[in-house]
Amino acid sequence: MEDVRARRKADIASDHHLVSAENRPKLQNQWITGETTLLSCISVFLQDTDKLNEFIMALNNRFQALQFLLTEVKITMKNDCERIEHAQTSTIREMLYVRSTCIKDGSPWKCCGGSEK
Repeated sequence: MEDVRARRKADIASDHHLVSAENRPKLQNQWITGETTLLSCISVFLQDTDKLNEFIMALNNRFQALQFLLTEVKITMKNDCERIEHAQTSTIREMLYVRSTCIKDGSPWKCCGGSEK
């Protein structure tokens, strides 16, 4: 057995792929067996027509509920956008009105919130 401290960095880096190559096939084999058992359970479950119809109905109900929530979100987002747009336009009009009246008076700094002495 070699002394680990005496090894160079290049030697350590070159052996690193061997460690990862040993572990990878073990993980892949376990994943494949788990996947096959899951697929066999699903195929057995879906062969029963009553369970299949019940599953399809439950899926459709969930999909309809999600669509309903999505339309509600779209409506509220549209209302929020309209309120924000209204607030922006009213603020802009208000500021333009203040600015135009200040310019007419000839004293833009005093009228627009500047310090009055």
